[in-house]
Amino acid sequence: MQHKENETRLADYKVPAFNIDSVNLSFELDEENTHISSTMVMRRNPGSTETPKDLVLVGEELKLETVTLNGGCFHQTDMK
Repeated sequence: MQHKENETRLADYKVPAFNIDSVNLSFELDEENTHISSTMVMRRNPGSTETPKDLVLVGEELKLETVTLNGGCFHQTDMK
């Protein structure tokens, strides 16, 4: 049996390494730009059997301005 490229099979499921407890989105719209702020409360998932990894945030056609972690601010130059 051949599987489609974007098909997700139950046998391939892995418990996520992180849980997202809450997400708060704020949108500022104007004629030329949209500014979106996202605040997420996350934690490592104790039910995951994965070896702890770095948290990777993926976005397309976005301009990342800042990331704050436990009160400390990171800028583009601080990230991989």
